[in-house]
Amino acid sequence: MPCVYQHDFFVSYPRMPEGNIVNSFVEELVQAIGFLRVSGERLPVPVYRDVNDLRPGHRWHPELARALCRSRAMLAVYTDEYFSREYCLAEWNAMVELERRRLGQSAHSMIIPVLFRCQADAQGNLILPASMAGLQYEDFRSILSPAQQMRNIKSRQKVQRIVDRINDLRQRSLDPGFDCESFDFPTPQPPPAPPAVSRQFGGAWSQ
Repeated sequence: MPCVYQHDFFVSYPRMPEGNIVNSFVEELVQAIGFLRVSGERLPVPVYRDVNDLRPGHRWHPELARALCRSRAMLAVYTDEYFSREYCLAEWNAMVELERRRLGQSAHSMIIPVLFRCQADAQGNLILPASMAGLQYEDFRSILSPAQQMRNIKSRQKVQRIVDRINDLRQRSLDPGFDCESFDFPTPQPPPAPPAVSRQFGGAWSQ
């Protein structure tokens, strides 16, 4: 029997040692989204963030797959380490599969990249894997002090655009479409090879 959505966002990010700026940024991002909230229906847990430190080789807990299935979108907090993390790759591939089932070839992706740290070439072009080509992102690379900068107007405007995107997805995917109790992570795929040349992709999200 089809289930219902419980989360607006599933946050996927590379876990770092305690005190790392990536962890601080994710915490501030989740709080900022919670502060703005999403208009319309109020889901039980608007933002799902796995607090368990999953390590390579661990069997993926079924509850994590269900949480992903019950989420309207995935925020992929991208750093250069993202696709080297087994759990990040599993979460990415799972959301790609969910998007295929729910939206088909729609241009409205259920994966929302949030750039936090990534390399660029001498011309300033971002160096990103081909799997991210064409996706619209929000660029937070200028964040050096998450606790302070996530509260400024420019950062809040970016967060608001992320929230607005969920309002659009709500109309395109009204329910998960199938029983999330049976959903599991797809068969692991090898991480995408690093690009041989620099590339730009979709560009910052704009209204």
